[in-house]
Amino acid sequence: MKNIYTIDIYSKQTEDLLFEIEVSSEKADEMVDILGLKAKEREEFMRVIGAYNLSKNQAPRFELLVGKNFVSDDATLQISGGGI
Repeated sequence: MKNIYTIDIYSKQTEDLLFEIEVSSEKADEMVDILGLKAKEREEFMRVIGAYNLSKNQAPRFELLVGKNFVSDDATLQISGGGI
């Protein structure tokens, strides 16, 4: 099974998913550091369990990590994972 992480960008008005950005599982350690996860949450994240809202401080760091601009005052940002 391959782990997939995505940054999910939702409209604040409609709550619709506007788009998602795939993040390589090779960057999981960096993502965990940005999120500031504790040991149990870190373990769950590495097993691609759960979704986490990105704060205004975390979002620009994720932009640098993936090399794309997606931060907007009109959007809610989450990072989530799954397996395929």
